[in-house]
Amino acid sequence: MGKIHPIHLRATAQSADTDPNRLDLSHARVLLAVGSRGNRDRLRAHFQAQYDLVDPHQLTAEDGQFDLAIVDPSGYRRWHQAVLDAKLHEEPVFLPTILMVSRNELSLHLKSYGDLVDEFIVTPVDRLELSERVAMLLRARRMAQEQQAQLAYLTTHDRVTGLPNKPRFLDTLSDRIVDASVLNRTVQVVVLAFDFTPIMRSLGHHGLDRAAKTCSARLRALLAPDCTLARLTTDTWGLIPPPGQSMDALVEQCQRLQSVTDKPIPVNNERIHIDMTLGVGVYPDDATEALGALDCAINALSSATDSTPRFYSRAMQHRALRFIRTETRLRDAFGKNQFELWFQPQVSLADHQVHQVEALVRWRLPGGEVAPPNEFLPVARAANLTVPLDRWVLTTACATLRKWLDDGLNIDRMAVNITAEDVRCDDFVAFVRSQLVRFGLPPSVLELELTESTLMDANDDTLRKLSELRDLGLDIALDDFGTGYSSLSYLHTLPINILKIDQCFIRNILTVETDAAITRSILWLANNFRLNTIAEGVESREQADFLKALHVDMTQGYHYARPMPDPAFRQWLDRWRQGDSVAS
Repeated sequence: MGKIHPIHLRATAQSADTDPNRLDLSHARVLLAVGSRGNRDRLRAHFQAQYDLVDPHQLTAEDGQFDLAIVDPSGYRRWHQAVLDAKLHEEPVFLPTILMVSRNELSLHLKSYGDLVDEFIVTPVDRLELSERVAMLLRARRMAQEQQAQLAYLTTHDRVTGLPNKPRFLDTLSDRIVDASVLNRTVQVVVLAFDFTPIMRSLGHHGLDRAAKTCSARLRALLAPDCTLARLTTDTWGLIPPPGQSMDALVEQCQRLQSVTDKPIPVNNERIHIDMTLGVGVYPDDATEALGALDCAINALSSATDSTPRFYSRAMQHRALRFIRTETRLRDAFGKNQFELWFQPQVSLADHQVHQVEALVRWRLPGGEVAPPNEFLPVARAANLTVPLDRWVLTTACATLRKWLDDGLNIDRMAVNITAEDVRCDDFVAFVRSQLVRFGLPPSVLELELTESTLMDANDDTLRKLSELRDLGLDIALDDFGTGYSSLSYLHTLPINILKIDQCFIRNILTVETDAAITRSILWLANNFRLNTIAEGVESREQADFLKALHVDMTQGYHYARPMPDPAFRQWLDRWRQGDSVAS
């Protein structure tokens, strides 16, 4: 290769990197596969300010990838296979190679370079010409890369909405099913079908595209980031809810999604009402692979209505309908005063007296039956009704305490269960304070119980609120202790006064040494942290005596009494204080 001649700039010449309309080539990587070290150094000095340069000895390393190769005859012979392998690996994307060759070599051997070389430049080389040719080929490669990326995107995404398409959706669903098979979980698949017939009939394909974009935007606004949404066909969308989501939460989510068509779709200054139906398939209940689960959801659409999601499985459909009916009746229950507070006494093991109770919510149905908490509380959580229910319980508890104090019932404290959703509300502390003031109660009569999982997931704001209430004089109890995965080193930072030992350890405390050992450990921990203790689920005198020997402060359970409404509790309390301690 001849020497690189000095650059002869013409006044009209424009350098490749100064045109604002050209592609950004600043991070392009140029391989200098030139046999002559001197010429390689000259090329390096010329291009190092413009591009990232790759030495031919890096070709086998991870950082040996390049966007353009400059070779000379000796470099061609030496690194021919490595450069050719790189070009083949990049196909169908263009990976250009420039041959720097003398005129004599060019006339004799040009055809022999055909399998590798895309462009040649004759030595001695004009620097401006070389720069322009390199920039031109790099731009061609950038355009090829962008076109390839666009083609790849279009093969996996819907052109109109930008959502993943059906093949991409099935790939994601397959991955979720593989994960679920290992973790023993279910995977839910929802298909949403829109009736675009009115839009297609009046506004054609353009109107249909506008409607599809609007529906997609509305759906995405209702979904969490970890949901997978895709457009499967012209009028159907697919949804994979977050892993591990409960069936009740899914039904609630489907009901929210049905609000997408509550408002008309604006298209070309027209507002058109459309209908939407939902079908649901579940792995492994309905199918064991992705396409089968999707087919089940699609088949379920045939009997779906615009008011109720349809499950492929009859059992799942029955459960969904039960959830929807329960939620509807729950919302009505607030206005119809169907909730009640029932009370379970907590007995002091020191003097065998009842000084406090736990208040538990019950739902009395119109027919007079009482719905068990495990039937309606999960629905309340999924339907975002926990906060209004918590507020009702707290207000009713304060009203009951006021009445008991006025009647001379001599109950020192009432415990109420509080959910994480309520504590996270900005007005939580203010609401608790307002109810105490409203009913003229001292803070010491109220105890707030939160589960272990709630407190362990609490953020600084939640802990601050609970600390404020504790400092005000309320007791804060950690419920169900020992059932979660709390860190003991974290326990002492929680603003609590009371540890409640879960009934799962009490149930077999007389026969299972592990349960007895865990209970002793919890009590040791409570003693060191100066926390009072309450044992739940006491069902026999022997259990009560055992716990008394361990210096548990208070107990509650069926040995003493089941939860009961106010009149029954008053009668029970009279009998208890008169010396009749037989459980009711």
